[in-house]
Amino acid sequence: MELFQGFLTVFSGWTFFAVLIGTLFGMILGAIPGLTSTMALAILAPLTFGFDPIVAICMLMGIYIGGIAGGSISAICLNIPGTPASAATAIDGYCLSRQGESQKALNVSFLASAVGGLFSGAILITLAPYIAKVGLKFSSPEYFALGILGISIILSISGKQLVKGLAVALLGFMIATIGIDPISGFSRYTFENSNLTNGISYIPALIGLFGLSEVFSFVNDSYQSKSKNFKYRIKLKSFEWKRIMGTLFRSSSIGTFIGAIPGAGADIASWASYDVATRFAKKDDKYGKGELKGVVASEAANNANVGGALIPMMTFGIPGDGQTAMLIAFLLIQGLEPGPLLFQNNPDFVWAMFASVLIANVLVFLYGISLTNSIVKIISQPTKIIYPCVIMFCLIGSFAVNNNIFDIGMMCLFGVIGFLLKKFDYPIAPLMLALILAPMIESNLRRGLVMYENNFLMFFQRPIFLGILALGIILIISTLWLRKSTNNIG
Repeated sequence: MELFQGFLTVFSGWTFFAVLIGTLFGMILGAIPGLTSTMALAILAPLTFGFDPIVAICMLMGIYIGGIAGGSISAICLNIPGTPASAATAIDGYCLSRQGESQKALNVSFLASAVGGLFSGAILITLAPYIAKVGLKFSSPEYFALGILGISIILSISGKQLVKGLAVALLGFMIATIGIDPISGFSRYTFENSNLTNGISYIPALIGLFGLSEVFSFVNDSYQSKSKNFKYRIKLKSFEWKRIMGTLFRSSSIGTFIGAIPGAGADIASWASYDVATRFAKKDDKYGKGELKGVVASEAANNANVGGALIPMMTFGIPGDGQTAMLIAFLLIQGLEPGPLLFQNNPDFVWAMFASVLIANVLVFLYGISLTNSIVKIISQPTKIIYPCVIMFCLIGSFAVNNNIFDIGMMCLFGVIGFLLKKFDYPIAPLMLALILAPMIESNLRRGLVMYENNFLMFFQRPIFLGILALGIILIISTLWLRKSTNNIG
């Protein structure tokens, strides 16, 4: 009954129009490399300060959800993830684009985004208090264990190039140590350069590794300038529907659960879901070479992460990620305190917000389907037109993160690194994932040691830590065993 009242609130006055505009703007900004959903909220949130709180929060929810979904557009079409959460999407999405299946990949990504978002929205509405209680039990040792769990993901995404993948991941861990020590505050490997004190920003790194490196590879291979042969069949065949359904709902569940863990983020959810999908791979699956289920796994999870991240925010006032931290700040500015009292004192606000989450996810699919033809027409232009635009987006996206020319230089450096890795047949994804995991592993390990006076054995007295660590060890062993079995069969 309360949800029905929330829909009535959204469809009255300017609220629905705010959701329409917010979702569209979010998708546009999310599709531009470097302009993440967090930045989209930062750019557009000040415009809502004069609005009614319900209208404003519904618009912000549209921006948040649209920004996450929009990142898949440039990931699939240009191999430049619009957001870090779409990095895993680029692995198979861009391969499908190169094979002439960009339109199908885009439509599947929008479908997965909508289903993942609706699934997590339903969980948010029905089970929020229960899932939040699990997330609240996480402390530094548990986050450290999650980082160790991520190492098993690195093994999985390395494919058959296990040694090369580990070498690239090690390089990523080394690069991640640049900057200020998270505990002591001392500078490490900055060479007295103030631009390096905050470490390497992984938005320019991501753009360079996945975007600029593709331009360098194009120039090196001396491709003939010609239009790409895109197929305009957008309907999935019945057997394709059956292939993706299991991945769709499994990834939605993973994204929702990881989203409910404060601080995990959509990028972790996306990679974890992609890793699980590869573990369920069948003989005819082509992960890493253009597999629809790879796109589904990433996009369903990173959009389901939205509903999951809202669970601790709404029920306990704890941000699930950077975007929800900004939403908490917005609520405080509006004089609203997120937490149990919000449900009691402002039920109209809460249920209108929940309704806007569901509506925005439906709009993501509708906008995506309606804009796909235009997107494909743009990217089907000759490569001599496309690649200069790619370079322009790389430059703009890298600069927009911190408004710093230095980030453009770092993007170019990582573009060269990505090109060399491709040229010598090293996987790129482990490097990006290592850059994301390294701060989580180091900072939480050291905080945990401070918590227990440098007694690491105390970690093992925490049941959740033991459970996550055991799962990580099992996944690592199973990955190595499956890889050995495959090699023996081959």
